[in-house]
Amino acid sequence: MIKLGKLRHVDYTIEELNALARPHFPQTFDVEVPVGNGKLAILEAEIDIPHNSDVVKVQLYSSLNIDAVGNPLYRAHLLIILEVTPKYNAVSKTVEIDSLNLATIRLINDEYALLNDSKQLLSLVFPKSVQSLISGTFKSALGLMTAGSSDVAADYLKLYLSGSKQRVLDYHKPQISSLLDKTKHNPEFVYKLDPDDWQEALFMQHGRSVCVEQRCIRFKF
Repeated sequence: MIKLGKLRHVDYTIEELNALARPHFPQTFDVEVPVGNGKLAILEAEIDIPHNSDVVKVQLYSSLNIDAVGNPLYRAHLLIILEVTPKYNAVSKTVEIDSLNLATIRLINDEYALLNDSKQLLSLVFPKSVQSLISGTFKSALGLMTAGSSDVAADYLKLYLSGSKQRVLDYHKPQISSLLDKTKHNPEFVYKLDPDDWQEALFMQHGRSVCVEQRCIRFKF
């Protein structure tokens, strides 16, 4: 049928793609911060293919957590939307990510809270031995950190004084984008065709390309 041109492609539906993706989450990434520790957790992923689209849209329900000395500085839930195009590697018989574009990253308005009280922030970040030497405001305390590499830490902590979750997120967006882009090379997101599945085994022998058509991932012969 393939040689006669009667079988031209095999499709994976949105439902099948979501079933394949589900076991790979949650995923956790380290986020570098000048003060404390940061974690980006991708909790769930939902795949969709809009009508007349040649890209796969992946919605990632995620959380960004930043803490210092074991106490939370920032916690927020995020909705991240990626636009992904697949490609077929005929040598390794795998389906890989060809391009990945960060389309949207926005805050979800929920009960996760930003710590925005400057005195409370000061008490979390500075040890008590240092606090006892500080008699001025939080801004003057930051002034003690402006020498050398501490400039970066001081500027970072100033983001929290506004009480804006968005300002902190904007600071971390470039790094989040870079972390997500690196998933193109993550073995967990490379799908190796299964020779025990007759459709996939057939594609391993005669397949030419993989693309997005008709709201499906289409394997073309």
